[in-house]
Amino acid sequence: MLFRLLERVRVDEAGCWLWTGYRLPNGYGRISDGPEKLYTHRAMWEAVHGRPLPDGLVVDHLCRVHHCMNPDHIEAVTPRTNVMRGFHPNVMRHRMGLCRACRAA
Repeated sequence: MLFRLLERVRVDEAGCWLWTGYRLPNGYGRISDGPEKLYTHRAMWEAVHGRPLPDGLVVDHLCRVHHCMNPDHIEAVTPRTNVMRGFHPNVMRHRMGLCRACRAA
């Protein structure tokens, strides 16, 4: 699998390993492994670490580029950590102390 992933990588100036194969409309790369379809960043994490992603964790892009597969740019984290590192408007309000939960505290 690792060789198949590396066949379709282009490295950009920021050091991202960009997937040049099929991408979903949301920007995430996909690859087929027989009948199974895998996200490329998850397949890279599993190939590098030699084991499946632990239950309850997701792969976070530290560079925020959805089709990046650079092992130095991806990290296994909880879904909450992944969301809180993002830029959703609710997360941004939370960071500024403007969310309802922050005001109630």
